[in-house]
Amino acid sequence: KAQEKRNHGEFNVYIRDRVENQMVEIQEEENFL
Repeated sequence: KAQEKRNHGEFNVYIRDRVENQMVEIQEEENFL
């Protein structure tokens, strides 16, 4: 159970990093326009 919870936490961090990277890319595109 602890292993599953740890993996789930790492997955959440992965998703959050991906979302933040997408937000940065969108902001950079808006600045370019």
